[in-house]
Parts: sequence; C-alpha cells; structure tokens
Amino acid sequence: MDPVKSLKGTKKTGTTICGVVFKGGVVLGADSKATGGHIVMDKSCMKIHKMTPSIYCGGAGTAADTHHVTAMIGSQLRLLELNTGRPIRVETACVKLKRHLFPYQGHVGAHLILGGCDFTGPHLYNVSNHGSVSPEDFSVMGSGSYAAVGVMESKYKPDMTEEEAINLTIEAITAGIIHDEGSGFFVNYTVIRHIKESPYAEVSHGYHVSRPAPRQKKIKGLFTIPRGETEIMKEIVVDFATQTSEITIDKPHNTPIKPVGYMQ
Repeated sequence: MDPVKSLKGTKKTGTTICGVVFKGGVVLGADSKATGGHIVMDKSCMKIHKMTPSIYCGGAGTAADTHHVTAMIGSQLRLLELNTGRPIRVETACVKLKRHLFPYQGHVGAHLILGGCDFTGPHLYNVSNHGSVSPEDFSVMGSGSYAAVGVMESKYKPDMTEEEAINLTIEAITAGIIHDEGSGFFVNYTVIRHIKESPYAEVSHGYHVSRPAPRQKKIKGLFTIPRGETEIMKEIVVDFATQTSEITIDKPHNTPIKPVGYMQ
C-alpha cells in the first residue's frame, strides 16, 4: 500500500521556532501562524509553552500534540516539585519529554526546543518527535528552519549579550516567515535569565511585528534585449485570405461565415 495514499486526510503543518543560549540565559522564539494544509487556522498562535516558572518549550508540528505533551509533562514536573520540595532542573524536564515521546516512535507530532535555567546555569535541548535529545548552543526547527538556520549559523557567536540574542532570534524567525508559506505574522520570544546562586530564573516575554521583504526596484534596461541580437534561423510569411459579405434582410449580420483558410 502506498504510504502517501494511506495518509489521506492529514494536513501539512508549518512553523519556525528557534532557541539561543546567551551569556546570562536563554532566548526562545517562534512565529504566530497556525495552519491546517493551506488554510490559516490562527494568526496569533502561541507556540512557546510554559512548563515550569523557569523552563519553557517551543513546539513545532501538530499543534494539539505540542500543546498536550507540554501541558502533561508540565503537570508531572509540578507534582515532582511538590513531592521533592526542590525546584525542577532543565535536564529533568528533558528526560520526562524523551521518555514520553520515545514509545510512540515519532507518531506524536511534537518537535520541541526546550530551554530554561536552573542552579547549574542556562540550558537548551533539541527534542525530536521520536525521543532523541541533543544539547545545543542554538537550535532551529519547523518548516521554516531551512531559512532560519542559515541566519543562525552565520551570525551566532559564543557569550552573546541578551540584546544580541534577541535580535538574532527575531532575524532568524523573520527569515522563516518570509521564505516559508507555513510560517507568518509576528515573532513571539521569551527571555529566561539565569539568577546566580538561585534555582529560579527571571522571565520576560515580547513580540516583534515582521514586515515583508521589500520588492526589488526594477532597473530600466536590465533585461531589455535589443533587436537583432537573436539570430533568425527560419522565416515563414503567411497571407490570410479574406472574404466580404453583404448584409441584407434575408442574411443578417450574425450569420456565421465559413472561413476560407489561408493561402500557401
């Protein structure tokens, strides 16, 4: 059976999410366009999900899966925090996510970028939908990642300032918005700042309205080819025959006239 035909009724999704580690914390960013196939479902979709007060997760893929997976794991982390009496580490959230996703072997459409701060410092993890995990300095996921990763790889540098990390996140998401039909509207970003000698973090949220790429001005004569530049290989001249007809009462003007054809 054709695997493509067996997926009848599925919808193509589109998203651009990214995360960057800077000197004092983590920045997570995402676009705000939710699509189902070629239909825009939501223009202001929040794709950065809160898991604990100092740990957030950006989600790409199926919106329902990303929302429910992060909400469920977030509730488990809260119960763990109440039972142990200790703040949750980012690595603990990462283990919870991968242990939940791995048994489904990729059939849960939750592609996640996990970021946060604990007493060991800022952390960023790339969590795929089949349960594999990798720690990263920066990460990009979603259908717009092909454009966004180029910005990240060319402009990322270690020990960035908070302002540089925010600007890089906005630029990367904007590149995904411009070049990917499934990403769009404005950029949401969350800044998680590490507090020294504290298991908690300071969190702030923001957004940036992305403008479309300006149209290139037409340069006069840029693509104008002067007459005579192209060699004429063969020339055929055809004279079409004409026919006149007199309009009378017996033969009105809307009477069809049979074409004569053309003369060789």
